Amino acid sequence: MKLKRVDLQGFKSFVDKTSLVFDEGITSILGPNGCGKSNIIDAIRWVLGEQSAKQLRGSRMEDIIFNGSARRKPVGLCEVALTFTNHDRKLPIEFDEVTVKRRVTRDGISQYFLNNAPVRLKDLRDMFFESGVNNTTYSVIEQEKIGRVLSDNADEVRLLIEEGAGIVRYKARRKEAQRKLKQTEQDLLRLHDITEEIAREVRSLSRQVGKARRYRRLYAESRALDLLLADRAWRDMDARERELRDSLQELALLAEADSGELAALRARIEATRPAVDEREAERQGLEGSLQAYEQELQQVEQQLLLLEHRIAAHKQRLQENTESVADICARREGYHEEINGLTGRRAGTVAAVAELVSSLAGLEEELKLVGAGYDADRTALEKAAQLNIEFIETDNRHHAELRELEIRRETRRERLAAVAQEREQLQQKRRAGEERLADLAIRKEELTGSRRDLLGVLAAAERSLQDVQDRRSVLRDEIALREARRESLHSRQELLKRIKDSYHGYSGAAREVLNASGDDPGVLGTLADGLTVSEGWTEAVEVLLGDMLDSVVVAGSAKALDLVDTVRAAEKGRASFLLTGAQTGARGAGPAPDGGRPGRELVDGPGADTRHLRGLLDTAWAFETDAAAVDAASRHDGPAVLVCVSRSGLLVTSDGLVRGGRGKGEEVSLLGRGEKLDRLEQDIRELGERIDGLIRDREEAGRREDELKREFAAGREELAGLDARMGKVHVDEAEVRSRIDTAAQRLAAIARDSEDIDASLRELASREEEMRGDLDESGRRRDSSHMRVEDLRHAVTESEGRRDAMRAEVAERRVELSRRQGEERELETALSHLQESVAEMTANEERLRQDIASTREELERMEQEVGQRRGQLAAGMGERDRRRLLVQASAEAIAQLHQETAVWHDRVKEIEDQRNSCREKAHTAETEMATLDVRRTNLVERVEEQHKGRFRELIRSIDPEALPRALEIDEGVFQPDQARELLEEDRRRLNALGAVNHLAVEEYEQKKERLGFLEGQLADVEKARADLTATIDKINRTARRLFHETFEEVRRNYVAVFQTLFEGGRADLLIERTDDPLESNIRILAQPKGKRVDHIRLLSGGERCLTALSLLFAVYLVKPSPFCLLDEADAPLDDANIQRFVRMLREFSSETQFLVVTHNKLTMETANHLYGVTMMEEGVSSLVSVSFQDVADSRSEDELGKAIAARRRHIDAAEEERAVMAAAGGGGVTEMRFVLDNSVPAAPDDDDDAGTENRGREAS
Repeated sequence: MKLKRVDLQGFKSFVDKTSLVFDEGITSILGPNGCGKSNIIDAIRWVLGEQSAKQLRGSRMEDIIFNGSARRKPVGLCEVALTFTNHDRKLPIEFDEVTVKRRVTRDGISQYFLNNAPVRLKDLRDMFFESGVNNTTYSVIEQEKIGRVLSDNADEVRLLIEEGAGIVRYKARRKEAQRKLKQTEQDLLRLHDITEEIAREVRSLSRQVGKARRYRRLYAESRALDLLLADRAWRDMDARERELRDSLQELALLAEADSGELAALRARIEATRPAVDEREAERQGLEGSLQAYEQELQQVEQQLLLLEHRIAAHKQRLQENTESVADICARREGYHEEINGLTGRRAGTVAAVAELVSSLAGLEEELKLVGAGYDADRTALEKAAQLNIEFIETDNRHHAELRELEIRRETRRERLAAVAQEREQLQQKRRAGEERLADLAIRKEELTGSRRDLLGVLAAAERSLQDVQDRRSVLRDEIALREARRESLHSRQELLKRIKDSYHGYSGAAREVLNASGDDPGVLGTLADGLTVSEGWTEAVEVLLGDMLDSVVVAGSAKALDLVDTVRAAEKGRASFLLTGAQTGARGAGPAPDGGRPGRELVDGPGADTRHLRGLLDTAWAFETDAAAVDAASRHDGPAVLVCVSRSGLLVTSDGLVRGGRGKGEEVSLLGRGEKLDRLEQDIRELGERIDGLIRDREEAGRREDELKREFAAGREELAGLDARMGKVHVDEAEVRSRIDTAAQRLAAIARDSEDIDASLRELASREEEMRGDLDESGRRRDSSHMRVEDLRHAVTESEGRRDAMRAEVAERRVELSRRQGEERELETALSHLQESVAEMTANEERLRQDIASTREELERMEQEVGQRRGQLAAGMGERDRRRLLVQASAEAIAQLHQETAVWHDRVKEIEDQRNSCREKAHTAETEMATLDVRRTNLVERVEEQHKGRFRELIRSIDPEALPRALEIDEGVFQPDQARELLEEDRRRLNALGAVNHLAVEEYEQKKERLGFLEGQLADVEKARADLTATIDKINRTARRLFHETFEEVRRNYVAVFQTLFEGGRADLLIERTDDPLESNIRILAQPKGKRVDHIRLLSGGERCLTALSLLFAVYLVKPSPFCLLDEADAPLDDANIQRFVRMLREFSSETQFLVVTHNKLTMETANHLYGVTMMEEGVSSLVSVSFQDVADSRSEDELGKAIAARRRHIDAAEEERAVMAAAGGGGVTEMRFVLDNSVPAAPDDDDDAGTENRGREAS
């Protein structure tokens, strides 16, 4: 497999379609900086799948598209294609040539093609996995990559070895499997949660089905009651609206009764209004005239005051101006005298300044000559001192190096002893580690058994916990149902108590008697309350006794007569009274009928002791069925009337009376209310006891749940502890193995260190002898230099004294000159200021004299005007008084007219108040009608919204069967209060049911089916998790085996290549952590010959480059890549290292293509083919190619021989110059310039020699 061709179009600076054809061997790409050489490397990396715009030297992927130049517009897309030969089928595809292409557009769309067929990036990466071609590993080598390989991040080194071992695809598959495993575990957790939730829902739905049915029945009953009450309310509001309309008509007639009188009064008031308005207008006119005249008088007074104030101000101003003129004249005379004195002082100062300037110029010329002599002496002294310092530093450096050599030699001896001691310790550690491994294996087996047992216990505890939680849920629901039932019974009990206490269902007369009797001992209560009926015979006793149940039991006939009088007085109707006491004889109806039961056996209690009731019961017989009662009555032939009743409430007498039908409901029945209350009390008490028992069971289940949770949590903690101990065992085992491996590696390194230390000791002894000879020569040069420095220092001190004296004198003259010049400037400024002040005073004096004259004239004019204003003010006072009298007379006439019309206004107000009262009543009626309309509308809207239909249709749709049996309806008439009580009861029952799932049955079937499906899915996911875990384990074993094998090979190759490139030295690769080799840190050791460095960062740039190349070539020896891209990887290397690097390239070029971007001429010479990259058009890269094979074929053998000889002469001259420089370093030569030229002459003619000379001069 080889890289055959690269085609670029629109990629960075390669806007035109450009093709590069590669043969076997080495191809160099050269050109000036910025011409686009590295863009070719970026293009190849990009096609191989590079996704980081930063790695392609951009900020976003669109930056790789040609963005235009001075002459060209930007393009919309770029594409690069790589063509490979595939005869050896390294690529798993059945083609001899494979073309991979990538295309990207400015809108961010990226496409990949394989032989022009669209594919995914993943497909390409899978295809290149085993080929050694990748955009991130050793097939692309650049300076940044070399830095990353040798950085502290060991991932780069490990990635190189993994690529060489071919386990990248295993890691990719493991990563994918781990991702799927993580997703599977998440799915498994979600499935567990969903399955548990669905199971709980199924259990809950199974209990909700019956609840939903009860809800539907109660809802239908409450709906029918609500619609029935709504219809009744609508009819009541309609009747009330008709009443209000009649009332409105009556109020309208009443409001129009006094209209005639009201109109007459208003006409008289209107007739009087013009006279009042006329008088009012006259009064307003007089008042307006008076106000205007008074305002004129006020203006005159204000003007008079203003003139007086202005006169006073002008007199004050006249006095101030006169005083200012006198002051200005006095000050001006003083300024004239001061100006004459300043003029004389300035003339003397000007003469002194001219004299100082002349003398200062001479002194400065003399100072320059003295300073030049001082500078020359100082320069000579500094040069001599610097040379002396260099000699001293050289001497000190030699002494320091000598001491360092002694220390290093002693350190080597100590290190040799320490190495021997360390060897013994490492051997002991390795033996102890092997014993520790055996102990850990036994411990791991024990922990595995304990964990397996604990998992079983946890599973049983989890099942028990789930059972307890289900039990608590069932108890909670049952408690809620029974609480609702108890609440319903309490409500029913309260209702029966209210009915019993209010004597609901009794006649008005009976209620009056019972309420009025209070604690009267003669009133024993009602017959219904005093009877106890046999179970099941209530309806029979009701039909038998009939209206007698409304009777009041009293102690005697006297009490009965008193109560009759009370009833008559209250006019509440009629009342029946039963007297207690023994009966003289028993009446009977003859022999007992067949199957009959005596009526007296049906009742018991205080009420049964009344005489009238005993007589009735003695003639009555009870039968189980209606037919038996009818048959007994028809067959009776005795003289007394026989009364027969059935259990269902049918009464038949032997004289032809039949009475039957459904009796009153439980809520309104008069008979047995006390028994019902007792039964309700008993039911409530039993229900409360049952609820308390359920609550105790629930609390016990809660305590059991908490106990199981604690046990389960403790088990989980114990399991976590076992897992932690197991993890600790694994960590300890890995750590022990790592220590054993480290000890073995260290023993091998110690053996090599011992050899190195012996060689280093011999080298240090030789170096020490050379250093002592250099020290003697350095001392002699230092003494001679010190004497020269002392002589020069004495000469500099004398020159410095002369220069300082001259500087002091010049400074004094300059200070004096500066002072004199300052005095001159100050005198000129003061003289100018005084002259300006005199001119300003003269102008002010003239202005003030003019102001004084004008002020006097203005004073005379204002005094005349004050006299005129005072005369006007005296004449106006009399006219003002006359006008005030006229205004007062007009106001009195208007008041008289107002008194006459006030009486008429009072009568009008009385009539209007009466009409307003009618209007208010009419408005109240209209408001009530509007309220009724709103209530009726709200009622209709509420019913239609609540029950989803039209109001009338909903009313017509009332199902009589849905109404409760307890509601009494007689020919469509019912009691609204009873209906509301029943509706509230239904609603309480509905609320007591709580939240109801209306689709419980359907949801139950759906959830049950889904639960079965999820359980099947859960089993499938658990099986998938086990398969993925097994796959990951298999991948890990395979990858670790390959990694170990490859690492050892790379390690051996690295040592060999390193010693070849460095011509000796020590190198090694160490795994610092071995518990998981695929994630371990790999340490690179590199010590060039003659050096001992503790960290690779201490190497120079060239040494780091060679170290990285050694590692890369070591990987190549294990798994050669079809091609390799080198982007200025040789930049840090010197010529000697370049030669070794080039030899290495030639060795590998037999199996690998090399594409080398370089500026080094020695590297260029090695290439079989050259591509030159240039920018003949600004911003656009283009290619020029040269084949060395073609050039060699085009020349004759003589020319080729001459070229080789010229090249050899050039190299010899360069080596000679290097030798001269080395010799110059140890002598007294201080400077030497030389020229090195590595260019290859095309031919040995004169033109080429001249070109070589010019290029060498430019290089220097």
